[in-house]
Amino acid sequence: VDIDPGLLPVPEELRAAASAFNVEPLSWVLAGGDDHALLATFPADAELPAGFTAIGRAEEAQQPEVLVAGQPWAADSGHEHFR
Repeated sequence: VDIDPGLLPVPEELRAAASAFNVEPLSWVLAGGDDHALLATFPADAELPAGFTAIGRAEEAQQPEVLVAGQPWAADSGHEHFR
């Protein structure tokens, strides 16, 4: 999965709060906490259902990983469900 950070919706309220704490808002969007959203994959040429926003792409890979802007991303924050 390769996420394009420029496609992620970041509400102005979140930008303002992140600025107040001198934090990059993207870190909160990617690993922030208890807010949940549904992630789904669709064919590249499909029209997205109402309420869905394209944020990147998924491809077959021998080693699954999450990329952000084409670079490997490892969550260094956020909740670890199985710890």
